[in-house]
Amino acid sequence: MKRRTFSLWTPRGKILITIMSSLAQEESQFISENTTWGQRKRFADGVMSLAYSTFLGYKKGANPGDMEIVEEEAVIIRRIYDEYLAGKSPRQIAKDLTADGIPTPAKKTRWHTSTVISILQNEKYRGDAKLQKCFTTSFLDHKMQKNTGQLPIFYVSENHHAIIKPEVFEMVQEEFRRREAAGGRAQCVSIFSGRIVCADCGGFYGRKKWHSGTPHESWR
Repeated sequence: MKRRTFSLWTPRGKILITIMSSLAQEESQFISENTTWGQRKRFADGVMSLAYSTFLGYKKGANPGDMEIVEEEAVIIRRIYDEYLAGKSPRQIAKDLTADGIPTPAKKTRWHTSTVISILQNEKYRGDAKLQKCFTTSFLDHKMQKNTGQLPIFYVSENHHAIIKPEVFEMVQEEFRRREAAGGRAQCVSIFSGRIVCADCGGFYGRKKWHSGTPHESWR
């Protein structure tokens, strides 16, 4: 008996590939939708998931959803907040952390300004949790997008033990707003720096180096 051979490159084979691809895509979409539904249900219930391997200051607790403070890492978080309130810029803080050989949340050697800002603005360090900050736009490429109101955002207060006191966290956010209003130029190297503005030139009172190299408190 003569054996029949089948090739995927024939017209019939190409049709079969199209059908199989369509079925696979539908199955992938079905799985993705179920997964997304489960995640959003957990968000609505106040259940948070966290990538602990790249998150500084906490580790996964014994019970599901529990967050335990890693004290040796929490010291770094408190340092970042203290130095920002003392007047350092996120860029300078990142530079100093790198110089001191302190690993980043991703266990890298070099700190970036964006990492410091992220830590300073992350509500989890005050013990709260904002859920569904981002969402997947497509089940095909799994591309993530920041949630700016497209989907509900859930905020859980006192979700876990805080590393930073809520009042300190709010002081930092207010300082962000103050510096932003000042055009990003204001830093506090003294109690007056960035808070006193010259009525003539609009400059901020702060440390300034003269050409002789001698530091002096003056107008920027």
